[in-house]
Amino acid sequence: MKYKIGVTVSPEYPVKMDKVKNVFKNTAITEQIEMPFRQLSNSEIDNFAQILRPYDALLVRSGIFSYDILKQLDQLKVICVHGAGYDQIDVNSAEKLGICVLNTPGANANAVIELTIGLMLALQRNLYNSMFAFKYEHNWTKAKCLGQELNGKTLGLFGFGKIGGGVAQRALALKMRVKVYDPYINSSIGMENVELCGNLDDMLGESHIISLHAPLTPQTQHIINRETFSKMRDGALLVNTSRGGLVNEQDLYEAIVKGKIGGAALDVFESEPISSDSQLYKLKNIIITPHVGGSTVEALENVAEMASEEIKTYLETKQAKYRVN
Repeated sequence: MKYKIGVTVSPEYPVKMDKVKNVFKNTAITEQIEMPFRQLSNSEIDNFAQILRPYDALLVRSGIFSYDILKQLDQLKVICVHGAGYDQIDVNSAEKLGICVLNTPGANANAVIELTIGLMLALQRNLYNSMFAFKYEHNWTKAKCLGQELNGKTLGLFGFGKIGGGVAQRALALKMRVKVYDPYINSSIGMENVELCGNLDDMLGESHIISLHAPLTPQTQHIINRETFSKMRDGALLVNTSRGGLVNEQDLYEAIVKGKIGGAALDVFESEPISSDSQLYKLKNIIITPHVGGSTVEALENVAEMASEEIKTYLETKQAKYRVN
């Protein structure tokens, strides 16, 4: 075998290894390494560096790769993250060390799009509280579970990549109005009946539901905070299926408690897994899911195959379609 490929996983973050092995059949040895999805201590960094040093490439689902671990991986040529988001990799350090970083945009997009729409419906129709009231309190008082329709409401999208665009298409089918703010789009949105807003405040102020679809960068860190909540219309709903760091969770808690916004649905959090003593659990008008947006049978198969193909192409040709750095 010409190459050695390491695949980082954890019990919470598996990879479809059958798809990986099929792509690298007769080309590379593929091995699975269990690695926690958190910052590592210094001793753990040295330990995992020893484990990962023999690999030519890494397909990364779990694990956080800082400069301190990357600098010890002198055999490593390429990293491909299992998904579109790559904030778990210190990309600048990888660049300096000559390590190519790839991602797999769109491979799990449909799964995230469908969860986003599902969370919007659940929030708008008050489904979580309806289920709780009936299943656990045996309360058949329908007025307590009164919700609203999506039809005619305005959806505001922060970010308009493949996922944001897919959410917009489905929202239009539900007869919603759609407004978009994306600082990287400065002319036409390219989709009929979708309005491009010139600034974030306009989108926030006019939307009944705000859905986040942007990467986590220094510019987007805590982009949703006390100030931006104040710009939202009273009773607005927030959905986040992108990256937890986009939202200041303390400010979100205060906005919900004070009644500024009507509720939120979060699939991602500032720190994962979310702490069991998080004050967000105290709120009734919030839906929390354990970062399952991109986790369907189909999505996991798509991402594993696409990531493997990207790694293989880079190793053989030094070319890459989805190079981050």
